[in-house]
Amino acid sequence: MSLGKKIYIYLLVLFLIAFPKGGFKIDEVPITWGYVLLAITFFLICIRTLVSPRINISKIRMIAFGAIVPFQLYCLVVFPSNGIANPGFYMALLTSFIFMPMFFLLNTGGYLDRIDLHYTFRVIKNAILFVAAYGIILFFIKLHTKQFIEIPYLTVNADDVGQLENKYINRGSMFKLISTYNNGNIYGISVLMLLPLFDQLEKNILKKAVVYLSLILTLSRTVWIGIILFQVLRLFNKKLNIKTIGMLAVSVVVLSVGIFYMLAFMNSDASFLFDKNLGGRTTQFTSLHKIELISSKKFRLIAEIIYISVLAEFGVVGLLLFLTAMLTPLFLYVTKLIRYKNSPVKKALFHGLLMYLILSWSDGAILYIPVMAFYWMIVGLLLSKNPYFQGSMYQSTSTKKITPSPESYLLLLPHNLQGAGRLATPKDVPDSV
Repeated sequence: MSLGKKIYIYLLVLFLIAFPKGGFKIDEVPITWGYVLLAITFFLICIRTLVSPRINISKIRMIAFGAIVPFQLYCLVVFPSNGIANPGFYMALLTSFIFMPMFFLLNTGGYLDRIDLHYTFRVIKNAILFVAAYGIILFFIKLHTKQFIEIPYLTVNADDVGQLENKYINRGSMFKLISTYNNGNIYGISVLMLLPLFDQLEKNILKKAVVYLSLILTLSRTVWIGIILFQVLRLFNKKLNIKTIGMLAVSVVVLSVGIFYMLAFMNSDASFLFDKNLGGRTTQFTSLHKIELISSKKFRLIAEIIYISVLAEFGVVGLLLFLTAMLTPLFLYVTKLIRYKNSPVKKALFHGLLMYLILSWSDGAILYIPVMAFYWMIVGLLLSKNPYFQGSMYQSTSTKKITPSPESYLLLLPHNLQGAGRLATPKDVPDSV
């Protein structure tokens, strides 16, 4: 991969994962550098396609995108006719479910099949470690100095400077870990989506511990549930035996001790974990007193409990279309229609999506930057047939030795050399754009 492409991927990861809130606002609509780069990339690829029309989108991506189209049409037709109560959240809705799927499934799909994922994943892994370490430092600086470190246009939106304490991050005697995400729940949900991938890529225990500690310090019940859930999902990546179960038990005990220590630090107890008010979310259930088949309401937002909120705001039809859009990529994986399904990295990507959809019963933060950018990025990678995933299948950490076939070595050659060997077959060559 050329130096220019590496720099571009670095910048994209930097402003999507490391500094997702950096930017400014136009009429309360946040404009972030990461989303600006995505938009620029989108239009550059569109222009290139017009100049040199070589579009070859894989069937699996067409199926995944086709599953989203009915929900997109619903958002474009129903809500403008009903009226829009919150233009900012409506713009976020269109960005999350029209622009992002188009970008990661159609616009850049072929590129994801060919880019150097060794380099890309290394940059992603380092970005996750950075936001975790920075978040921990910021947490303790705030705890001891009572002040946040704010860098306008980078760690915080320029229009939000001095307003971080107003973002529902107060836990009484302390503030949640927010890192560069300006909100503990958004940070936690975003990193949890990437946690299985990070855990698979990173082998250093201390670096993993930094990320786990940052998640615990979010002081979020939803995030804590997510950490425990991930420990259970990890069993599916390992051979089930006494050692594996023992490691799971130790992990759960260590995490539980950490969580209960934080409860004591917050001058709270186990009742915090079993709050009957669900952190103020029980009011969302009252919106279900009148369920419609197709929404006739003005669109306001999608609140924390995603499925309840979608049912209340979108109606029964809207919820069914929403679930179809979100679940289809996971269905494609489970039904073995995705290439390199047995790759440990692909399993990690699948677990990231599954965790998000489960945790959305508590808090999905679905219309907040950068949650849906991460979701559709992971979907794009899950559907990819990049040869990297074929290679990752032979990098097993188990004691069982696997000998790859000669064809698999050809797949790891540069794209322009793959056709040079007799053993290479057309089905093994990634799509071109």
